[in-house]
Amino acid sequence: MKDSLQKILDEQFYEPIKYKDIPNKKLLVGFSSLPLAGRTILADKIVEKFKAVHFNKDTARTLIYQNEKINDVQEVEDVLDEYMEIVFDRLRNLPNGLVIVDASIDRNYDKYKEWAGKNGYSMYIIGLETDRNIIEERIRKNKDLETAKWFLVQMDRWENDNKKFNSQHKCDFYIKNNDEKKSEELLIDLENHI
Repeated sequence: MKDSLQKILDEQFYEPIKYKDIPNKKLLVGFSSLPLAGRTILADKIVEKFKAVHFNKDTARTLIYQNEKINDVQEVEDVLDEYMEIVFDRLRNLPNGLVIVDASIDRNYDKYKEWAGKNGYSMYIIGLETDRNIIEERIRKNKDLETAKWFLVQMDRWENDNKKFNSQHKCDFYIKNNDEKKSEELLIDLENHI
């Protein structure tokens, strides 16, 4: 990654992250889900209630697109993964140990688990179960044509990753199709882990 891009990401992504200095127990909260399953809405509720450190990989991804001449979606994902390693290296030193990873952990669960173990973090995984047809509709509605095509091509892989993850691991809490009542129950359950 170019130094100039890292500087932009630091200034516009990492530095604006709120609540970094609020003391909180070390707990890494992640999501097992398909894209556009409602993670950000739920993450925002968790942040509001518990003053958690919240980072949304979509925000960093957008900054990469805006500031680098990269046309290949996979290349953007590779740069994003590189930057996320930098962010995680910083997270372990923050007073606020309550970290919300606003991204699916299905493919990278082992990496997150290893990081959490090395740095004294417990993990809490939220499973968002959203019907594929709802996801595909959201992709078509919310993404530009090129990105939507890429997302739709990736859906089988992401769905397989999600099924594989859920066959090997149990989430701490499940919500189906953005059920508001279950979202409120999640906040109560999560409070018991903080």
